[in-house]
Amino acid sequence: FMQRIAQITESGAGIFMSGSYVGSDQIVPGDSTAIKFAARTLHFLPRTGHAVRSGNVYSTDYTKTSFTGTFDFNTGFSKSVYTAEAPDAIEPAGKGANCSFRYSENNSSAGITYKGSYRTVILGFPFETIVSEKQKDLLMRQVLNFLEK
Repeated sequence: FMQRIAQITESGAGIFMSGSYVGSDQIVPGDSTAIKFAARTLHFLPRTGHAVRSGNVYSTDYTKTSFTGTFDFNTGFSKSVYTAEAPDAIEPAGKGANCSFRYSENNSSAGITYKGSYRTVILGFPFETIVSEKQKDLLMRQVLNFLEK
């Protein structure tokens, strides 16, 4: 997996990744190789799992030319959208990385972006759990525009 991501980024292509466990999957087993890879290649550091109980995210001023809005993702029971049970807090790592999204509940970092010879957008919650189709469309449009530049 890491080799394939390295090939993609070395070619200059961008990466979009989201999920409840993007950071905590590295912390729990203490995988120092994966943690270093995430910092060096994906430009984020894991901070904590179970970062929030509520599912509200807002875009920060750090990347306001690329990302705007607030987004609500499902953290409870729903018949139509699965539950994000343990959203991660992740922090930017390295030059060119920014905290682009924060959880409203506690202002911990919900997502980062990196702009360099390639670009990344990494979210600590599953994109597909965003409840509103309008919000989902807006965020995906912003992600794709950011990655294409």
